[in-house]
Amino acid sequence: MKGKEILGELNINQSGKVIGHAGDIENPEEIGEIISYNLKKGMEEAKDLGFSSIHGFAMIGSERSLAFMKGKALILDTKQTSWQDIFLGYVFSKWILILGIVVTILALGIMATGVFTNIFTWFSLNSRLYFSIAALIVGISLIFMSKSELSYRL
Repeated sequence: MKGKEILGELNINQSGKVIGHAGDIENPEEIGEIISYNLKKGMEEAKDLGFSSIHGFAMIGSERSLAFMKGKALILDTKQTSWQDIFLGYVFSKWILILGIVVTILALGIMATGVFTNIFTWFSLNSRLYFSIAALIVGISLIFMSKSELSYRL
């Protein structure tokens, strides 16, 4: 994750210890202890409220903030942070991506079969030419459309 609002990153394992860090972080072990304590308290409160667990949280300060999700803690500049960009991200829809790749490969296969063999007559305007071009356009469109699904990073 990159951006001018992100001042540093901490990677934290399941036991709450800091594995690695990047950026301008003065006391990574102390921040790791704060995160593990808040995560422990958050889990207790989540169970009291009837939830199985929490997956992330944010601590917002006047100048710097801390966001934790999936083993990664981000130290952020509060005034420049777009919280939607931090907690939401575009991901690939696997099934649309697979369908786009399959349709594109089939279209290219039909075109290659027509060019390198005498099975299809490509100089006449028939449905095979239109089908392969349309399938290629649909396949490439599906590949580009597969990155349009919003997902929480938590």
